[in-house]
Amino acid sequence: MHDRLTAGVQGSVHRVVRGELLDPPKRRVLLLLTELRKRWRTSAIQAYDADVVDRLVQLARAATAAVRARVLP
Repeated sequence: MHDRLTAGVQGSVHRVVRGELLDPPKRRVLLLLTELRKRWRTSAIQAYDADVVDRLVQLARAATAAVRARVLP
């Protein structure tokens, strides 16, 4: 079967096997973290419910506080 693959295809297969991406996706616009959070919240509320999103944020903040309490003196 290796005889049937062209050198370019074989190279591509080897890169994928080694974990190298051919062309990683490029970001078009860099966004601030506050803007990313705002977009996430809006899309999450549309997909689920505001109460669910608020509870998820509350749990994430509690987990963050617990980790900080253990890591920082």
